[in-house]
Amino acid sequence: MDISKREEAVAYLAQRATYPMWSKMGTWFRNPDGERVEEPQGMAIVQALDLVSSEACNAVRKEVRLRVNAERTYVSIKDWAIDERPREQLAKRGADTMSNARLLAILFRTGSHGKSAEELGREVFNRFGGWSQLDQASVEDLCDVRGIGLAKAVELKAAIEIGKRLQQGPASTMKRVTSAEDAIDYVCDRFTPQLRDAGKEFFYVVLLDIRNKVIKDAEISRGSISASVVDPADIVREACIHHASRVVLVHNHPSGECDPSKEDIDTTNRITQALKYVGVRVLDHIIVGRARQDYFSFARAGMV
Repeated sequence: MDISKREEAVAYLAQRATYPMWSKMGTWFRNPDGERVEEPQGMAIVQALDLVSSEACNAVRKEVRLRVNAERTYVSIKDWAIDERPREQLAKRGADTMSNARLLAILFRTGSHGKSAEELGREVFNRFGGWSQLDQASVEDLCDVRGIGLAKAVELKAAIEIGKRLQQGPASTMKRVTSAEDAIDYVCDRFTPQLRDAGKEFFYVVLLDIRNKVIKDAEISRGSISASVVDPADIVREACIHHASRVVLVHNHPSGECDPSKEDIDTTNRITQALKYVGVRVLDHIIVGRARQDYFSFARAGMV
């Protein structure tokens, strides 16, 4: 776009909901969330609008804001009937009554580029297809959506992580792992929410003390979509550093299938043999899938 006149420059900024700011370093631009943005037409806009002072930027910013508000095609949430506003609706009726778009609207707080917060939430949810896909999306992926800046993307990722950690709650209250069933309960509660949508294979070891109390969950490796490279020496090192007496091995299959491969069996045997030399016993090796009930226990199958 060739920006050479004042009217063209103001219209351009209003269309993109971009606002000029002033600092000692000169003029820069921000989006509606207050985040700095790189404006490709920045130099042309500065020249067309004579943005060489704080006062000039303030005046143009007010003009752009008025034009953005005038061109809105939606009613701002603050102008909705009180009972229909997402926050008030959640407080009155409960979070479980809220649509996905309205939950996202509460996180986002504001809309952008002619869309209300709820419309923006609906666009984001529909674009990615579900909560699992949003979990897998990176911050950069989210920021590719027009109207989603770093602040909104980070808040969304934080909320999803809180939900995942909440699901891990039952595992954190378990005091001892004394049986194969205890190991399965601990691993499925602790790791399934975290790994069910992982796009690559992760390998963990749960370290237990002499009373079978959990000392620590240690990540050993992360690999490709089909395998992770595990060095038994790394597990031996973790067990010795933390004075573990027993361990439970854990890894996921991104495919969701939990049956062990030949490599899984060979890896389990190599780790078991290595730990024997330092007096540490492998209680189980559990492969987790995409749901709480999807797993494979080597101990239950008599393979460890």
